[in-house]
Amino acid sequence: MKYLFFKIILCILWLTSCKDNSIIEIYHFNETQCANPWQSNLNGEDDDVTVIRNYLEQQSVDVQNVFIDSSGVGEDCQACVCLSGRIIMVHADNQSESILMDMGFYLE
Repeated sequence: MKYLFFKIILCILWLTSCKDNSIIEIYHFNETQCANPWQSNLNGEDDDVTVIRNYLEQQSVDVQNVFIDSSGVGEDCQACVCLSGRIIMVHADNQSESILMDMGFYLE
């Protein structure tokens, strides 16, 4: 009987130890005038947050939230690679980190 009780306790401990180790991180992206990964998805109908969220989800990123901070410093040029001054902040699962980093996102 003690052996059966011990096996049940071990089984319960094993099942409860299989927790998801993911953490939500805030990833930042310095937006450019027109060289952003989601640029081709801009259609003029959806707001930028929706376009960015949809693009990231298509890339298998587990997006929790998207914010745009307009307080960054933009560059005084109109070339596609020039910074717009907006910072895209994405709350996403850290298991998506490599995908986001490949796109140019960074952690602060």
